[in-house]
Amino acid sequence: TEAEFVSSCIVPTAPFLWAKECKNTQSLSIIESRDSMSKISKDTTRTRSESLTGSERGTLVSRELADLESTRLEDGREASCCTTLESSLETLQDYLRIAKRHPHIWIFTLLSIVILCGILLPLIVYIATNQNTTEEELASDLAIETGRWFSDQLDRVILPLFSLAQFVGEIPEFYGLADRVGPVGETGSRPLLPGPGDPPGSSTHRNVSGVCDDPIVFERFNRVAKTLKENAKMKGIMVSLQLVPYQVVCYSYPLNNTEDFEEGIFLDNTEAIGLDLLSDPNRIAFSEGVIQSEDVYIAGPLTLRQCQDGGECLPAVEKAFIAALPVRSDNHNITLDGVDYNLWGSVESIINWKALIDRSDIFSRFQEQGKGFRLTRDDVVINPTTDEETITEVLLAETDDFESDKYDHSVSITLDTVDDLWEITIVYKSAAARWFGWAIAAAIVLSLGVSLLIFAILVQKQKFLEMKTRYLEDVSQPQKLRMRMFVDDQASLRDLTPAMEKQLLNHKPIADFYPATTVFLADIVGFSSFASEREPRHVFKLLQTTFFHFDKIARKRNVFKVDTLGDKYMAVTGLPDAQPDHAERMVRFAQECQLAFFRLTRELEKELGPATGALEIRMGIASGPITAGVLFGATSKFHLFGPTVKRASRLNETSAVNRIQFCQKTADLLVSAGRKKWVEPRRDTVDGPKIQGYYLTRRKGESDGDKQETDASYCSNLSVGSGNGLWDEDDEEAAVVGASEGSDKENRLIEWQVQSLLRLLVPILAFRDGKKDHNDHDFTSSYHRETVVLDEVQTIISLPEFDKAKAKRARTRQSSVTIPDVVEEQLRSLIREIASLYHRNPFHNFEHACHVVMAAHKLLERVSTPEDVNYANKNLSKVANDLHAYTFGITSDPITHFAVVFSALIHDTDHRGVGNGQLAKENPELAERYRKQSVAEQNSVDLGWDLLMQPKYKELQQCIFCNRIEFLRFRHLVVNCVLATDIFDPELKALRNMRWESAFHEDDSSQTISSHSSSSAIGNSSKLDGTNRKATIVIEHIIQASDVAHTVSW
Repeated sequence: TEAEFVSSCIVPTAPFLWAKECKNTQSLSIIESRDSMSKISKDTTRTRSESLTGSERGTLVSRELADLESTRLEDGREASCCTTLESSLETLQDYLRIAKRHPHIWIFTLLSIVILCGILLPLIVYIATNQNTTEEELASDLAIETGRWFSDQLDRVILPLFSLAQFVGEIPEFYGLADRVGPVGETGSRPLLPGPGDPPGSSTHRNVSGVCDDPIVFERFNRVAKTLKENAKMKGIMVSLQLVPYQVVCYSYPLNNTEDFEEGIFLDNTEAIGLDLLSDPNRIAFSEGVIQSEDVYIAGPLTLRQCQDGGECLPAVEKAFIAALPVRSDNHNITLDGVDYNLWGSVESIINWKALIDRSDIFSRFQEQGKGFRLTRDDVVINPTTDEETITEVLLAETDDFESDKYDHSVSITLDTVDDLWEITIVYKSAAARWFGWAIAAAIVLSLGVSLLIFAILVQKQKFLEMKTRYLEDVSQPQKLRMRMFVDDQASLRDLTPAMEKQLLNHKPIADFYPATTVFLADIVGFSSFASEREPRHVFKLLQTTFFHFDKIARKRNVFKVDTLGDKYMAVTGLPDAQPDHAERMVRFAQECQLAFFRLTRELEKELGPATGALEIRMGIASGPITAGVLFGATSKFHLFGPTVKRASRLNETSAVNRIQFCQKTADLLVSAGRKKWVEPRRDTVDGPKIQGYYLTRRKGESDGDKQETDASYCSNLSVGSGNGLWDEDDEEAAVVGASEGSDKENRLIEWQVQSLLRLLVPILAFRDGKKDHNDHDFTSSYHRETVVLDEVQTIISLPEFDKAKAKRARTRQSSVTIPDVVEEQLRSLIREIASLYHRNPFHNFEHACHVVMAAHKLLERVSTPEDVNYANKNLSKVANDLHAYTFGITSDPITHFAVVFSALIHDTDHRGVGNGQLAKENPELAERYRKQSVAEQNSVDLGWDLLMQPKYKELQQCIFCNRIEFLRFRHLVVNCVLATDIFDPELKALRNMRWESAFHEDDSSQTISSHSSSSAIGNSSKLDGTNRKATIVIEHIIQASDVAHTVSW
């Protein structure tokens, strides 16, 4: 009572208790609270108890203390409460005080800021620098690629000039043009004449009549030039080819070009015939450059205008280049600035640069990549008056947004062209610039945040250490208060230093007596059988899911969970704080846990397999006093002791399944609380110590009577009823509507089968080799039954050899394999059809088949993971190879896994529940068909196989087998597996025994054959047959053991 009064003014906060502000008290320590409350308690008790004794005195003290508690709570509600801001400021001040006392906290916090910033900031700079370097390299590559494209286009246009120059040296008519034109001013040379548009006194043309208008030469030149132009495939780009002997334009093709332009635009070179380039002030610089050049000389870009009849001159080519190739000749000489050049003249070409650019997709490519470019050329301009050279940068092409501010980086590359005067500049927006500033800010904020978190953790840890020390030192506190402290923070008390442990052992243990509690114990009926049939992960999935939901219900109803042991769950009400309604609270908790269990097991059946939904639960509840305490150690635990615990355990063990049994004391508490309708006396007493048991009353419409066996309708009503299934607070007469368990159970089993087989299809598809294993074959008519199933039994089934590459590819692909929806629906339909062929007899029904499937899964998994293989080897291919050898190839063939499980699914289809001998008498026609041997098993193979091979399951078939080899292997496996379940046929039994002896006791003979064979191929074949023989007999024993194991368990 003293401790209850003290705890009413003390509010626990993790991990220990702190003093709460009470009326007229700013800071009340635990010891002060205990002393003051104890004094009040003693004074009050002494005054009132002088004339009272025994129970009257205890009742009086309790009443007085209750009045004091009520007064304290009223005063507390009237007291002013701190605001959230004030609370936060107090917490901050508390943290700062602790940090001030322990300077190492500040040191570690500042050090963490420096370390984090020292790591994050250089890392960000490094990443940004690398990204900028990568982008610059990509831009340089793009510039080189773009420049290479332009250079290639120019080369294609220039290439015909080399061919034309060669023709000049080989065709006499062309070569003789230089002799006929002659150098300007020399005797015998064609004289100068004023040209069209020449100013008075100026002569830019030569009189080339009879030379440059010779029809024979003209026709031959046109034929040659036309061929060269067409072969270049530069229509619209190379608009003219010219012969220029002694730098006088003599022949041009086409003379009047209309074919390379749109309608209304043309390029007429008639007036250019006879033009002496060395006499034209506007063209002398270009001509001198050609003469002095060793290779192709390019000028431009320039605009070529064509004057119309009306005198208007329109641009025919907006941007044109003139490319000229000097033609070397030992018989001709051109003198320039006193230097003689052995030249015949030159051949020239006019290039429509704008057409070349428009025809390319270069602009769209740069737009897609978010970049811009500019292409320029250094053009040399010579002043004819002063002969001064001026280099001018000429723009050839650029994107519209080249000058935009959105670009912050650029790369320039000099292109490898004929004159090396071309340059391309790429501009782009750096990706790092978009996030660099934000990343720096985020790194700083993150560093500060993590450092503050470290600061808080260090302060809390120091705070915990201080409180632990105080907790261990102050053993004078009341036991119930210390118990409350342990319950609130069990985790922190486990992490004790050696000094604290020693101190703890020398002080008073945490233990106390609780007079009014209710203990709950529950266990799962059928758990041992369930656990023996399943993998450990499935067992723990059931326990984890069930107890997790029990814990949620316990938290909701303020029930204290004590512990779990195996499938047992223990909880208690009435401690560490008293609960007047502890019995009613526990009964409500028990029934809600019961409902949750029924719901969860049915949901888990789809994942954990058959019989999960059939699991049942027993519950026992007892009320009374107990002793509770804490046993410290490696794992400090809360323990309950006393007759009440034993009584709860006994009631749990003797309870009818799916019923909640409680003791006389619990029943009395329920009746006194107005819950008389909840109590149903048990018709007999509990064995052992004579205990009168009571069951929680069922509702209207539920089964009556005290039965030890499962009441299916009751379970169904609880699990699928309307509402939450509990006794309602206001309406205790509410009833729930039952549901059909049979069809729902079958649907859950079907869904579990679907998911199991889908998981086995995934590795099959992962092993497929793309197009090489592509399956477009229709297998529905591939197998014609010509013999009975028994004749198809194989002594040796050939499994595939280990393929390292395929195994590695399957491991990487398996996580990305997706089963098509149509295959899943076909598989679900197939299993539903198979289930419909099973009869409802005791041992050979669909549920039995599901158990056999589950056992086959378990055995295959055990076979696939033998203990003798070194799984720690980092070489996964070596592990896979070892597994293949150890399991005789079973682990390397996912089709084998699928075939075994499929065989377990169909092995008892249409089974009548009688042996083959009785079946032959009842159905002689069926017996005659199968030659009176393994009749039921052969019939099951045919029925199951016919269902699978229906045309409507074509996509499913193609997932299982993709070629005839896989098809036949799957068929042989199914036949052998199903017929292996006939363990009573003496002939088949003798055959299996003989095959076992041959497989596992005649290795020496097979080795002798291999070693004495003249051919290594024969030896390898014999060894492979021996391995396949072992695999075949092992597979048969797996399905046989799966069938027999479940039949025996029944």
